[in-house]
This record gives sequence, C-alpha cells and structure tokens, in this order.
Amino acid sequence: MTEEEKIEKVEKSKVKPITVVSSIVIIMVIALTFFSVLIYGFGVQSNLIKTVTRPVPLPLASVGGFNFITIREVEENLMSVKKFYESQDFASIGVRIDFTTEEGKKRLKVKERDVINKMIEDEAIENLAKERGIVITKKMVEESVERKIKEIGSGEGVDENLMQLYGWTIEDFEHKVVMPGIYKTELEKNVLGNDLKDNTQKAKDSIEKIQKRLNEGEDFSEIVSQNSSENDEKRNGSLGWFEKEQLNQDLQEKVFSLGKGEISDIIESDLGFHIVKVIDKKIEDEKEMIEIAQIFVSKKTFGEWLEDEMKKMEIRVFVKGYRWNKEEAICEFDE
Repeated sequence: MTEEEKIEKVEKSKVKPITVVSSIVIIMVIALTFFSVLIYGFGVQSNLIKTVTRPVPLPLASVGGFNFITIREVEENLMSVKKFYESQDFASIGVRIDFTTEEGKKRLKVKERDVINKMIEDEAIENLAKERGIVITKKMVEESVERKIKEIGSGEGVDENLMQLYGWTIEDFEHKVVMPGIYKTELEKNVLGNDLKDNTQKAKDSIEKIQKRLNEGEDFSEIVSQNSSENDEKRNGSLGWFEKEQLNQDLQEKVFSLGKGEISDIIESDLGFHIVKVIDKKIEDEKEMIEIAQIFVSKKTFGEWLEDEMKKMEIRVFVKGYRWNKEEAICEFDE
C-alpha cells in the first residue's frame, strides 16, 4: 500500500465534526417531535418530558394569530401559585393545602386552567392596547411598582417576600403583575372614554329621569316594582341585609351614611347607576347592618366589552385536555 493510499484510508476513517453535529441535531429533532406528540396528542406531562422540553418554547396557546403563550411560561406561573399556597398557614380556618394527594392534584389542575385564562386575557389586553397606540413606558412601570410597594407598607424586604411567596424577582413582578395591570388600566380608560361613552350616557340619562320622578313625589317602591323581577316584588324590592364590606366599593360610604328611610342621590359604580333606599338598620354581632332597596340602571362594563372583543379574536389552545370556548371566550377542560 502506497503512502498516499494509507493517508486516504486514515482520512476516510475520521468522523467529520459536521457529521457529529448533524447527527445530534437529528436525534434532538426526533426526540422533540416524539415528546411533542406525547404532549399535544396524548396530554402526557411527566417530569422527564418537562425537563427535556423546558428549553424549547413549545406553544400552549396563541392569541390573535402569532402571539404565543408557551408551556414553559404556564408551568412557571403555576409553580408560583403552588408556592404561594404552600407558603400559607391555613390551619386556623381548618384548611390544609397538599397538592400531592389526588384531591390536591385536581385542585392544582383547576389552578392551571385559571393561570391559562389569566395569561390569555393579559395577552389579549396587551394586543388591544397596542392596536390603540397605548404605550407603556419604563417610568410608568417604576411609578406603579413604587405605589404597590407603598401599599404593602415598606420597600424593605420586598425582594425576599416575593421570592419566598412566589419565587419571583422584582423583574418577574414587573413583567407578570405590574405591566399587565397598567395595560388593563390604560385600555379601560381608553374604552370608557370612547367605545362605551354613549352607552354610559344613555344609562345616566335613564337614571336621571327616574330621579326626577322621585323628586316629583312618585313612590320609590312603585318605581322599584316597575324595574324589578317577580321575586324582587315579593320582597317589596328589598335586596336584603348587608354589612358594609359586602356592598360594591363605590356604594359603601354613601349608603352607610344614610339614615333609616333615606334615599341616596345617584351613585355611579363600575356596574351602572344606583339610587338606594335604606329600609332598616341594625347592629348584629357588633357589626352595623342595613337592609336596602335600589333602583338600578346597568351600563356596559369594560369586562363585558373585553369579553366581546375576545370572542372575535383568533385564540387557540393546542394542548390536549383543554379547549377554547369561543362562545364564552374562556379556556375550559376538554372532557
């Protein structure tokens, strides 16, 4: 064998690096395809599958076409929820949280569905806000973080508390809580000032006509009966007894400041417009309670508007075990 032939034989026996890399890539693609079939086709979720697929942003759902929510993001948020519940002491109210039992696993699955719905809603809100030219600046985020820290009481130990309760850093808190909250607030202001402005004005005009009738001496109970269901009429319009905290937040102070038999001015809440009459008052278990009747004219809320918009969106859920209910605009179990 000549020297040239020996060299050629050695060269052929060498494994080229590009061949090794190509083989590894092919194996990874095959493995990823196999695990994807298990996840999407059969709903299999083992620790091994989660470990292998964690670096890959496999989509769990899409909102508006190509805005994806990944399996990894849902898993991270679910673990934060799980960590929060496990860090709480519910013994005083006779509740024990244990996600390792069969009942606990079912409860955690419900939490996972809730997490998916919250993430889809947040993504939908952000998309709608951006379509309207709403921009969230770094300053807005910083100011919101400061306000939320003040609500807690002090900035000291916030980092530790977030990590202990949710496994979050401040950056996680900004991304998962603060920014979605700002987008929602800004979009709501935009919608109420534009899309729902006429609807709100019509409701206001209607309640003002009713107030005029009251001012002219028409009986409150008579007006209530004209605007109530049969069951309400049987109770003479009474909504029942309430503690202060049980009322809508917009009603609490104004209604509890009224005396027995007094009628409020028009009160606007996020639900609509109210005129409330205090039928009776009492102290029970050292707590002040009132019995009330009301005349109520609803207005279309931001929540209702958002639900209508989400029904129009192209939203898909890809993993087995869940489905997107377009009629209700909600992710639900596919049973």
